[in-house]
Amino acid sequence: MLASEKKGVPPRLGERSTSPTVHLKAAKRQIAYELGKGFQPLSTAKGVSSSQTRVFTRGNEKTAGKVFSDYAIVLDIVTQPGNRKKAVIDGPLLQLIGENHFTLLEATPKADTHTGWGERIYIGKDKPREKVDHILGRISYKNLTGYALHRLRNSDILVGIIEREQEKVVNFFNTAKPVSRLRHELERIGITKEQLSRVLTEKDRSAFTSLDDIITRTGITDLKDKVAKRVLTELSW
Repeated sequence: MLASEKKGVPPRLGERSTSPTVHLKAAKRQIAYELGKGFQPLSTAKGVSSSQTRVFTRGNEKTAGKVFSDYAIVLDIVTQPGNRKKAVIDGPLLQLIGENHFTLLEATPKADTHTGWGERIYIGKDKPREKVDHILGRISYKNLTGYALHRLRNSDILVGIIEREQEKVVNFFNTAKPVSRLRHELERIGITKEQLSRVLTEKDRSAFTSLDDIITRTGITDLKDKVAKRVLTELSW
């Protein structure tokens, strides 16, 4: 028996043991141990209120406060806005997704400018905007046009934002904690127990520094797609 086992600590993955059963159960025992170390009851765990806990996005509710993005991606150019916007604007509008917290927005384009679908445009406040006149406000997922939804679901727009804003994902991997004795925050993005075990082992060795670092050290080759799928799920709430 290993010295670590005598102390009540399960062996780390890859640690040799004389017991044939220890190796087979190492992954599950390691996860259970790690979850138990950081566990807080749901009633007291900070930021855990329901199964619909946001990881990468912000809600549209008033209490969420204002979230500003410097850049956004054009999802659709609506030439004939419906009744919902007739009283507000006269002309086309842009449906956008901001790169900060994946905020869904509507804006009016500047006259005599050309804006393309999927284009990355500046919408910040620190310098003049070349393509956008006014930001009309945040919108919900259900207010997106059919084409905007198609672009969001079937293109590399989300993956591109994830790559540019990868610091948020890396920070999530480095700081995520257990939410119960059986479940970890990292499982919200769809990783398996085996992948979670590898993440916890690698994170104990050293903090992750980039998306590529996470993928290389854990073998989660579809990590960006998993995060994109999670973002879509959160946007739809």
